[in-house]
Amino acid sequence: MGLRLLFFCLFFFNQAEAARLGLVVGGVAKSYGTIGALPTDHEFGYAVARNARGLEESGYEVTTLFDSVGMNFESSKDTDSFLPGVARAKKLQENMKFQHDYIKNELKGKPATVNNFEKAFDDLIAKAKPNDEVVVDLFMHGHLFCNGKQVGIKPSVKSNHQDGCEYKFGLLNPETGDYDYITGSILTNKIKKLNDTGAKINLNLQSCHSGAIQQDLSGLKNVCAFFASSANNVAWGCFPSDPPGDLSYTSVGDQISYHYYKDHIEKLKQDPFFKKDSCMDKIRDYAEANKTQGSSFYEIFWNSRLHDRMPEEPSISSLVQNPLFTMGHFAATINSLEEICVREMEVEIENSLQLLSGIQKNNLSLLLKEMKAKIDIYNKNILDQKQAIKDRNNEAIIKLQRETEEVARNVIQQERILVNELNNSGRITTSPDDPCKRKI
Repeated sequence: MGLRLLFFCLFFFNQAEAARLGLVVGGVAKSYGTIGALPTDHEFGYAVARNARGLEESGYEVTTLFDSVGMNFESSKDTDSFLPGVARAKKLQENMKFQHDYIKNELKGKPATVNNFEKAFDDLIAKAKPNDEVVVDLFMHGHLFCNGKQVGIKPSVKSNHQDGCEYKFGLLNPETGDYDYITGSILTNKIKKLNDTGAKINLNLQSCHSGAIQQDLSGLKNVCAFFASSANNVAWGCFPSDPPGDLSYTSVGDQISYHYYKDHIEKLKQDPFFKKDSCMDKIRDYAEANKTQGSSFYEIFWNSRLHDRMPEEPSISSLVQNPLFTMGHFAATINSLEEICVREMEVEIENSLQLLSGIQKNNLSLLLKEMKAKIDIYNKNILDQKQAIKDRNNEAIIKLQRETEEVARNVIQQERILVNELNNSGRITTSPDDPCKRKI
C-alpha cells in the first residue's frame, strides 16, 4: 500500500510540474500601399488578442507581441473605390491603433520588433521543460526572397533555399517604419532548440510562403507545425466585412487557433473590445457548421481542410513526404492566366492517384470524373478571359475573373474531397509517435 501511495504521489507531482507556455506574435504591412485591398476593419490585432486571451483563459503563461504603429499611410496612393484614399487610410490607421492599444494595455503586449521577438523566443526556450505544453501562434506577413530580391508567387519553389530563395517574415521597425526580417533559418533554429527542451510544441504559422520551412521541421519528435500555405503561395485567413473579403470561409489556421479559445467565447464577448471582432463569430459558426474541431492538430487539420476552397495548400509538418494535389498551383495559374489542361493536372497528381487505388473503384472513378469536369469548366473560363483581354472588354474581364475564381475554388474543393478519401483509406500514413496526433 505504501509503494502504491508513493507511486501515486510521484506521478501526481510530475504531472503538476508541467507548465503551459504561449507566444503569440502579430504584425501588419509596412505601408498602406501594400494593404490597399484589405478592409478598413482589418483584423490582425483581433486575431492576436483573441488567441492570447484564449490561451490565458486555458491556463497558459502568454507573451504577446504586436505592432501596427509605424505604418506609412500618407506616402501611399489608394485607388480603392469604397473610400477616398486619405479617408480610408485614416480609418484603417484608427482601427489598427485601437487594436494596438488594447494589446499593449490589456494584454501587456510589447512591440513586435526583431529584438523583442528573438528575446521572447529565447525566454521561451529557457523556461520550457520536458512535457511542458508550448503553443506558438505567429500571424506574420511572410515573403519569399530569391537571389536577394522579393518575389511574389514562384511555382517552382517547394522549400527553403531552393533556387536561391528564402522565406522571411517582416517585423516593423518603429523608428524607420520599414521591415526588419526574421529569416526562415533563424526561426527553424529556434524551434529546433525549443524541441530539444523536451516540451510538447504546437506551432501555428499563419503566414504566406510558410511551407518553405516544412521540410526543415519534419521529423522533430516534439514539434507539430501547421503551415498556412506552400512555399510558393500566399495565405488567407478570416476577413471581417469589407469587399472583397466578405467570405463565409475561414482558414485552417483560424480553426486550429479556435481550439484554444472556443470554450471561452462567451466570457471574451463580455469585453467591449471583442464585441467588435466579427471574425470570432464567423470562425465559431464555420467550426460548428463544418464540424472542424478535434482533439489534436491532426484531426483539426483534416476536418478543416475538407471544406477549404482557397488556393493555398495548408499542411502540417508530419505530411512532408506525402504527395498532395494542388500544392499552391492554382493561385499562380489564376494570376498569370495560364491554362491547365486535364492531362497536366493528371500528371501533377499521378502519385497521389496511385495511392488512391485501394479505394472502391466506382467511388474513385466518380470523384475523378467530377474533378475533370470542374477542371474543364475552369479551363473554359481561362480561355474566355484571355479572349476578353484581347477584346479589351473590361466588363467581361471583371465578370470572368469572378467566375474563374469561383470555378477554381470548385476544383480545389474537389481536390480536398479526393485527398480526404486518400486519408480515410489509410493511404496517408504517419508515425504512431507523430506529435501532430497527440491530444491538445
